[in-house]
Amino acid sequence: MIKVVASNMVLNVIDRAFQAFGAVGISEDFPLAYMWANARTLRLADGPEGAPPGCSCLELSVE
Repeated sequence: MIKVVASNMVLNVIDRAFQAFGAVGISEDFPLAYMWANARTLRLADGPEGAPPGCSCLELSVE
């Protein structure tokens, strides 16, 4: 649960920095775009956050 909360908070902080810096924030002059790309990909590294832990979408019931 903490991984989901922390990654969402990081993206929220970076988004606010984008708002403060404006268009300059997404240029290569500031590391914000790089930070956003890393935070966004790390959010997906441990699997989808929408599925509860232990939930398997591939569970099959054989009858």
